[in-house]
Amino acid sequence: MCQTSIFLPIKLTMCGDGKREAAGGLIQRENTMALQFIIGGSVNIINIIIHALVTPSAVGIARSAVIRNVDRPKLHLMAVMVRTALALMVAHTLEIFVWASAYAIVGAAPAGSDMLYFAFVN
Repeated sequence: MCQTSIFLPIKLTMCGDGKREAAGGLIQRENTMALQFIIGGSVNIINIIIHALVTPSAVGIARSAVIRNVDRPKLHLMAVMVRTALALMVAHTLEIFVWASAYAIVGAAPAGSDMLYFAFVN
């Protein structure tokens, strides 16, 4: 039994004997792996940039706990922690959208998959 998946312009078929075949014959695994490495590395760089843009705002939110003198310090600290966590969650959500877009562009997810769910669980 063979399974077919499409990755970039290459249609891969995986058969029971473990060989990968494409429309033009056997694919060299090294070339496919190098391309996957380049695409994955590029997506990771984009995600690092997103994280680098959001982290200073999270640090600024956390520093607000030190600056203010409040009547209820525990309540203030809890509010600061929630705002900081929300800022970082926004960054992670944006990163999931980037991965979902990359999966959609290269066709890495199985047919009929929800790309956001696929990106989130991977």
